Amino acid sequence: MKSLNGSNRGITYQHELHVARHEKDLCSYAAAHVAACVATRHMVIAIFPKAVLEYLDDYLEREIPYFRATSFQAIQYLSLEADQICAEFMRNDWPDEIEFAKSVGGLAKRAICAARQSKVVISNGLGMSLALAGKMEAAVRAEELWIELLQHYPIDVHCFYTQEVFSASKSENLLSRLCSLHETQQFGAMHLQQQELKSA
Repeated sequence: MKSLNGSNRGITYQHELHVARHEKDLCSYAAAHVAACVATRHMVIAIFPKAVLEYLDDYLEREIPYFRATSFQAIQYLSLEADQICAEFMRNDWPDEIEFAKSVGGLAKRAICAARQSKVVISNGLGMSLALAGKMEAAVRAEELWIELLQHYPIDVHCFYTQEVFSASKSENLLSRLCSLHETQQFGAMHLQQQELKSA
């Protein structure tokens, strides 16, 4: 995992890249991360493929007794299918900057208002969904748009990918490019050990 912390004009945010070996590992990894955030009373938005969301729901229902409570769902946890969110901002197989700001930016703004004083954490599988659909360059562009969004909203964004995305990618140096994008804020960062990922 490589992390990035930053601030801009008084806005504090966290941007992290998480890479799991395969979907099963990603489900476990994301579920533990979301549960930990919920336990600390953060407002969590999970944006993943349907299969991952189903795993998350089952996991949270087991681990958090009040998970199904309407009040909890309304103020602390929201799950959204990545393909549906992508459809809102993709135009001709490419992320549209204006539509991304409307869709994802609007989601961030509403979450901040609903969370009040709580931190907003987005567990993000949008880039992974695009990459798995063969839209590697679109995934890179989506990460760039996240960076632009973070200049305006005090949220934490955790970007999840599976190793198979990089193994199947025909886009040159996709992993290193995504790592580089998570460093573009020019704040201190922990470096992802790429060799460790390759041998995992």
